[in-house]
Amino acid sequence: PNGTALPGTPCDDGDPMTYSDTWDANCNCVGVQMQNCQADFTVQQNAPWQITTVNNSTGVPPIDYVWWLPDGSLSNAMNPSYTFTQAGVYGICLTITADSGYCTSVMCDTLVVDSSGMISNNPVWYDCLGNLWGPAMPGTPCDDGDPNTFGDAWTNNCNCVGMGQVDCLGIPGGPNQPGTACTDTIPGGGVIVGIWNANCVCMPNGLTDCLGIPGGPNMPGTPCDDGNPATTNDMWDANCTCAGTSNAPCQADFWVIQAYTTDSMGNTQPIPNELWLWNLSSGGSGTYAYQWDFGDGITSTDPFPTHTYAGNGPYMLCLTIDDGLNCISTHCDTVAI
Repeated sequence: PNGTALPGTPCDDGDPMTYSDTWDANCNCVGVQMQNCQADFTVQQNAPWQITTVNNSTGVPPIDYVWWLPDGSLSNAMNPSYTFTQAGVYGICLTITADSGYCTSVMCDTLVVDSSGMISNNPVWYDCLGNLWGPAMPGTPCDDGDPNTFGDAWTNNCNCVGMGQVDCLGIPGGPNQPGTACTDTIPGGGVIVGIWNANCVCMPNGLTDCLGIPGGPNMPGTPCDDGNPATTNDMWDANCTCAGTSNAPCQADFWVIQAYTTDSMGNTQPIPNELWLWNLSSGGSGTYAYQWDFGDGITSTDPFPTHTYAGNGPYMLCLTIDDGLNCISTHCDTVAI
């Protein structure tokens, strides 16, 4: 008696897909069914460097539009235009709100602008050298920098790896490896016996090495330690000077790509809230430990992670690399969902 749950007053029907729930004349709690909406657009190029958008979004009107344009600015126009000022890879997103604010949908696309101002929205990918649409893909030939390997090819993780060892006589898997016995001919006739060094030079026995040790192993071309932690691959040179290779500074870098899938018609569709991260880090030793911080409490140590956000951003996405030789670098970017 004297309760407040009267016909026409608010209630909760327990259905998250309805809104404006009220008690009807029969004391049934009934809500208004939400209607689906879908953000959708295409991009057309009318002149070099210029695009116009064609908004194909659907939903119960009125529909509000918020465009995130390639320079980060916003527009509420239905079909905005945009002019690029330089070549690069850009993102463009459309968020719609329909059905009195009860339905929201987002669509994003990636645009590639070349040096002549021509624009493409083909799926963006980088090869193992970080080149847009480059040829250095997993399974293609590469050079791992090791003269003792052959059949070098890019792996699925974009590591250049040789298939096997080539010995000092060029024989795949052969026994003539550095540190093993060798023979060499002397000009004018005769044969000497020695040891293959790290550069596959047959060093005769009985010589004094770079540390003055008769018959010692410290010959030109063999490893040494120059005492400088900022260098790698230290070797004795022809003058018996221990010299290493200086490492370039390391630099963390990455590119954020909207994840997408292909429907039954062969069209690409974005995967909501999911990102693909392409690692563009460079310099240093070339061998890194990775630490990703997605800005939502989740981290990863994968070199090329995929991440799905639980809600709207923006999020501060950061990558820190450590090359193991005293070089640590961090790169951050803001991600809008």
